[in-house]
This record gives sequence, C-alpha cells and structure tokens, in this order.
Amino acid sequence: MLREHPLRTEIYEELHSRPPPLIETPSVVSHLALHIDERERVTESRHLADLCARFGTRPPERGASCFYRTLGHFELRWERHTEFSSYTFIQRAEKERLWARTALDSVPSAWLDGIPGQTVVGLHLAVSASPELPEPAVIERYLEGSPGFGGAVRQGSARLYGTFRLCKDGFARIALHASELTPLQAGRLAQRIIEIETYRLMALLALPIARQVTPALAQMEEELALLNQRLTLDSDERGQQALLGELSNLAARVERLRSDTNYRFAATRAYYGLVEERLVEIDETKVPGLQPVGVFVRRRLAPGV
Repeated sequence: MLREHPLRTEIYEELHSRPPPLIETPSVVSHLALHIDERERVTESRHLADLCARFGTRPPERGASCFYRTLGHFELRWERHTEFSSYTFIQRAEKERLWARTALDSVPSAWLDGIPGQTVVGLHLAVSASPELPEPAVIERYLEGSPGFGGAVRQGSARLYGTFRLCKDGFARIALHASELTPLQAGRLAQRIIEIETYRLMALLALPIARQVTPALAQMEEELALLNQRLTLDSDERGQQALLGELSNLAARVERLRSDTNYRFAATRAYYGLVEERLVEIDETKVPGLQPVGVFVRRRLAPGV
C-alpha cells in the first residue's frame, strides 16, 4: 500500500552488487587495474564481449559496473571504478604447480594484449593450503628474492609474504598461506590484499604532479612577497592600482593550478583512507624475521601522500 521511491530496489541491491570471491585452495589469482578514460570505455565493453564470445557466454549488460563469470578454467571478475577498471582472474591450481603458474596462463594472450587503458597494478597471488607453512626456499623462488615483508593475518589464521617489487614479468607477487580459511574467508582476505596494492598505487599517481607544480608554487610565493613589499612602500595611487593588477593575475594563476590538481589530490586522500581501512581489516600481527605489511606501507606511503 506504500508508495515506493523509484530507486528503492536499486539502492538495496547496490550493497550486494560486488560480493567477495570464493577462493578454493590451492589457487592462483592475477589482478590488473588499468587507468582508463571515457573514450576507452566503449572499447572496453567491446573487448569484454569479445572474451565472452570466445568462451560462448553472454557479455555484461549495457551500463554494467561489474561482471563475474566462469570462463573455461578460470573465473573473471571485472569491475568498473571512477577512473580505473579492474580485472581479477582466479583459477584452481594443483599443489605441485601452484608456485610455477599464474591465473593468466589460461587467458588468451592476444586478448590480454588488447585490454584498453594503461596498467597501474599488476599482481599475482598464490594461495596455498598445505597443513605446513611453505618452505622458505619455495617462497623465495616464487618472489624472485627474499620476502621483504609479511606477517600473520586474520587473527593468525593465515600468513602473508611479499616484496612490493615488480618481478621479471612486470607483476608484483604475493604468497598467501590460508589452510585454515574457508573459501569465503580466503576470498575476502585476498580481496583486501588486492585492494591494498591497488589503492596504494592509485594514491601515488599524484606524487609526480606535486613535484611538477612545486617549482611554480615556489616562484609564486616569491612574487607574492615582493608584491607585498612594494604595496607597503608605494603610496602612489596609480602604482598601487598596477600592483593590485599584478596580484589579481597571480591569484588567477594560483586558482588555475588549484583547479588542475584538485581532483588528483582529493583522489589521493580518498585512496589513502581506503588503504588505512584495509590494513586494519587484515588484522596483522608480527612474525619474527619479517617486516609487517602495515609498517612497510605506512612508512613508505604516508610521506608520499
């Protein structure tokens, strides 16, 4: 009998539109996040439809912001965000081959090469489930070097190892030992780890811009100081009018810089807040011999932000 708001159903379903994945262990996960502009959005839709056609399944609906589908031997999870799109590929792996393959091995290479956008994040995640912790030598080979960070996460029920460096294939790598977790718990934890990697890199996109505008700002500060000195010394009305014109010009230049950088800097603050939230959510405790993920990220990311 009550009149419904036309968006009522849509906003109810929004909370359930992007559920975490279910990850059976052992599995391999590959994640891509690509910065994409509006012109590439149309190409992106066609590209997704092409992949679906290769595996004989329906493409995402027009205007969809997420798409989850099993294609052959892997699951694809595509999500559209404000300024980037993410692709997560999940595949079960044999215990013997867990550390020697990635989820991208089953994705057509020609299709991968044509994904629209510029890659910001490339991450491989190996999720093991053996009763014992992986041998240090196995982890070292997988990460192409000694693990630089890690810890016990999710109240000690899983272990995390990584380096925060790009490997030879251009992807970062993280090893996750999750023998005590259900598929839903493993999926949620993997999602949090992926989000930490994605949002920390997206946050730092503003750093080159900040470095670029710093000299211009320094020059403007010098100009402003000189103008203020001249204003106090020059009592002539015509001279003061000319100085006020120069001040107005300086204010316009400052405002132009502000408008050019405001979105990027605001995005950095938002992404950094998400990184902080995800670090709390993984509930990390220190493991002897490894630097905790949270300590590493905060020490390296906070100064840049």
